[in-house]
Parts: sequence; C-alpha cells; structure tokens
Amino acid sequence: MPAAAARRAPTRRPPSRRTAPRRAAGSGIRWDRVGRFALLLVLCGILALYISPIVRWRTQTATAEAQRVAVDDLKAERARLEAGVAALKSPSALDEQARKLGMVKEGEVPLVVEGLTGAPPSEAAPSPPPAKPESKAAGEPPATP
Repeated sequence: MPAAAARRAPTRRPPSRRTAPRRAAGSGIRWDRVGRFALLLVLCGILALYISPIVRWRTQTATAEAQRVAVDDLKAERARLEAGVAALKSPSALDEQARKLGMVKEGEVPLVVEGLTGAPPSEAAPSPPPAKPESKAAGEPPATP
C-alpha cells in the first residue's frame, strides 16, 4: 500500500519564491522608463511637425487680410473713377472741358484779353531780363569813350 498512498497524496512542496538575482545598484536598464521616454520623444516629434503648417497658416491669414483691404480700396477707387467718367460724358462737362482748353463753339467769336490787373504774375507777359554789365578781365585797360 505504500505505493497506493504515494499515488493518492503527492507531497506538496511549499511554493518557492522566485527572486531576481541581485544586481549592483545603478546597473541595468529600466525598460519602463525607456518606454516612457521614447513615447515622449515621439509626441514631441509629432508636435514639431505641426509647427510649420501653423506658422504658414498664420502668415497666409495675415496676407489674405491685407489683400482683402487692398481689394476694397481698389473697388472704392474704381467706383470713384466710374463716377468721374459718367460725369465727363455729360454734354455740359464736355463743353466745360473744351472751354478750359481754349475751344469755342461754331459761330462764336473768340476774344482774348491780355494784361488784366488781377492776373497772377506767372500768367502776365514776361518782362525782358535785366541787362548784364560787361565784365572786364584783369589787366585790360579801361575802354575810352
């Protein structure tokens, strides 16, 4: 029966504690920290990839705003110029511009008035330049009359 008893109740050994072999302090790699550091580097790399597009977007936004302002200014100038063209197409404006250029209508008698006292000096007839005295060279005898 000893064989049967041995079959029924195997002897149990107490569980052994498996312990890692002792290492010297400071040696060995802490893989959990290496993994965290690698993840941090990957995240920083991804963030660095977003910097250039963000800067470009901000630059383009500022440029677009400046161009919108320029377009608005040009539209206002165009409207002003179109209004001026429309005003110059009227018959009275054409007559006025022709008169400023010295033109007269058919059948009118042109009159030219000169020497008005109220005319500015720049439009008055030019006066002759003052006579310059003759200069004498050094060493020449004076001319006798």
